Amino acid sequence: MPIRLLYFEPHGSDIRISLVERDFIYAHLESQLRANVNVANYLKLAGQEAEEQANQWLMAKHAKYAILSHTWLRTVPGEITYGDWIKERGPFDAESLGYKKLVNFCRTAWKVHGFTFGWIDTICINKESSSELDESIRSMYNWYARSQLCIVYLAETQILANMHVDPWFTRGWTLQELLAPRTIKFYGRKWHPLFEGSDNDKTVYQIMKQIEKASTISSDELDDIRAAPISRRMQLAAVREVTREEDTAYSLMGIFNVSIMTAYGEGAKRAFFRLLQEILTSSFDILDLLNCAGRWDPHRAHPSGMLPTNPQWYLKRSTHPDLSLGIPIKPLLLTHLGLRVPVILMPALSASSQSPYSPIGDFSATVNIKPVEPNLYHSFYNVLDKKITNIDGPNPNVPGSSQITLAVVNFKQAVEDESEPGSIVIPETCFAIPIECLQTMERVVIGWDFDIRGIEIHEPIVFHLKTKNRRGSREVHRDRLKEHGMHLVSVYM
Repeated sequence: MPIRLLYFEPHGSDIRISLVERDFIYAHLESQLRANVNVANYLKLAGQEAEEQANQWLMAKHAKYAILSHTWLRTVPGEITYGDWIKERGPFDAESLGYKKLVNFCRTAWKVHGFTFGWIDTICINKESSSELDESIRSMYNWYARSQLCIVYLAETQILANMHVDPWFTRGWTLQELLAPRTIKFYGRKWHPLFEGSDNDKTVYQIMKQIEKASTISSDELDDIRAAPISRRMQLAAVREVTREEDTAYSLMGIFNVSIMTAYGEGAKRAFFRLLQEILTSSFDILDLLNCAGRWDPHRAHPSGMLPTNPQWYLKRSTHPDLSLGIPIKPLLLTHLGLRVPVILMPALSASSQSPYSPIGDFSATVNIKPVEPNLYHSFYNVLDKKITNIDGPNPNVPGSSQITLAVVNFKQAVEDESEPGSIVIPETCFAIPIECLQTMERVVIGWDFDIRGIEIHEPIVFHLKTKNRRGSREVHRDRLKEHGMHLVSVYM
């Protein structure tokens, strides 16, 4: 339940709008409970669990609220805020855009949709209270998700065909306001519904096509965004704009089902890093967090050169349908040395073309990389090429830029009931991080700043790894990985 709500009651031919606190809402529920004799009598006989269920039923029936999603006015005077509402002694300017928006939302929620309560961020949050602001930001996704109706006001849209170009689709906070609610109704500039005859615009094909055109969000993602991969959710946020830089991270808390303290002034990098920390400790498909690419920031807020510094790193995430990023065989740990990741190292040699070559063992692939510095690296590399004769490390006879190493992260431990204990399943579709190994590959721990150097790329590397094993088996015991030119290690990146 939000901290406070707007309360609507009849006032002549119009409505009276009041700003009420939680105590008022709970008192309202209590009066409804007393009025409902059957529920009251039931609670006398039932225990605590039944009481909680009854309270939930009463909340849904008598404390349901409509919530507004909009873009803030940039004119003067602008929105009517909590401070304005509390301090205002006379009537508001009825011609101001902020007042008109407030009244039109309340009238629409009450007269058209039959709500007694409503919520608007401009008035219902006291932003002068840091504790209240923190609670509101961390609860915002749930408040939208638990509303019975989200009314979206598109201030620059008059007809459905132009809906996709409205600035509402460019703002950071409105992403969760689109994704969280179960029921949405879109209204245009003059407070007319953009589509008539629908109680829920999320089910309207014409509306969905406009949403997809504006944001690339599919109907499945609109139904359950938390089921989407981490990298996809980040990609959706990458093109959004915020007024305060930290809001890039804060506005994503609900979408990733995590919670972090707000600390305006910490900067966008620090806020985003703290968001990543929470995602690392709570997500199932955690390897997908690495499905990104970008330029490393020497002034980053963390020791890892592998973790992104903002959502823009995910703009070119891999969408390969066969890419299965499962649970790593060891936990991913963020330390002062960087992010510890278990990987299979596969050396690769530059290739002038995609012509056949002789691999070290049973596995081979030719991979195309797109380095940020194309003058320093080649475009094509033969993975596990037999010409790399010194399989314990870089071949001193090969120029540095001609030999790189691909750190494959999406391998799995074989099921021991069906395989030899200690076997690893080499993926058919490999997801890899390109690095330069400066020393031996056989060290158990490789430090990012000491023994390896990352290669900046424009797009994540995904490649098909072929096997010449006649049975088609992709299982290799850990002790035999070296026979195929591979090494299983943990790296700090």
